[in-house]
Amino acid sequence: MTRAIPVEILSIIFREANSDALMALLLTSRTFRAVAEPHLYAIVTLRHPRAVDVFQAAICGLGEYRAAYAKELSIVARQDWSPASTTDISLLLCKLVYLKAFTFSHPAAHLLPFRLPPRIHAHLQDIEIPHLVLFDRLSNISSVKHLRISDNSYIPSRSAQRSIALLDNLKVLSSGLTTRSILHFATALPTVDCWELRGDALLLDELTKSTEIIAALASTKVRCLRFIRCSLVCNNDFAWNLFHMLPNLKCVEFSRGPGTRLGRRLYRDMPEYTLVPVLWIYKAAGEEWQHDWERDTVNMRVTL
Repeated sequence: MTRAIPVEILSIIFREANSDALMALLLTSRTFRAVAEPHLYAIVTLRHPRAVDVFQAAICGLGEYRAAYAKELSIVARQDWSPASTTDISLLLCKLVYLKAFTFSHPAAHLLPFRLPPRIHAHLQDIEIPHLVLFDRLSNISSVKHLRISDNSYIPSRSAQRSIALLDNLKVLSSGLTTRSILHFATALPTVDCWELRGDALLLDELTKSTEIIAALASTKVRCLRFIRCSLVCNNDFAWNLFHMLPNLKCVEFSRGPGTRLGRRLYRDMPEYTLVPVLWIYKAAGEEWQHDWERDTVNMRVTL
């Protein structure tokens, strides 16, 4: 029966299966195993030190061919993770040379001194880290196109600042909506095309009233500003003030939370003050920062 189904079709079907289903498919036939195994190891989330050991053992067996399947790795560490766990993480990352996305979450990330091995940097495009201090663990990251900072409570050291300066190809930045993050990243990452600003730490109208913030934003090449927050209250001319003061800005988007897929936009070239509803196209919730603000959205007004 499997011979009658093209491998390409099987791959599309298996892509939607969860890990339990993929494990079952591995035991069904050689054909199913060959198609399902890459999907099983493509996107992995590890939440326990023992899980790191198990995953490393799995990819190291039979010539380590499974390491090439790993494309996205998320490590959700807890406060009780020991320094020995960081050694395991470093060893694991050394194996994943084709990794494209890496997410690390820990309540005290500065206590986990692992480093990203140089060999994975050629393919790495998406990084999500909780604290700026983790830039101390990076070296050559010029391939990274999407960066998400979960917390800006730490000021990076000089070595971290040198790493940030290597992000020549960065296109999308996701950070907190604070004066500190805007002033710091606008200087360090002037080539960002889309900037996602999260949280309600600042009122929207405070942005346009701060000459320091506006000057920092004007020094960048940002064409799209996305505001993800609970309160979207602002003056009617808020977006148009941004367009007037930021010559490169083409789009302002508002969203009430990550993962909603829905946003409302104002464009510079629109003749009137009209909010355009847009739908983000991506697979998992909260992935807007990993996508293109022009290609990966659908104008709902045109569609309807």
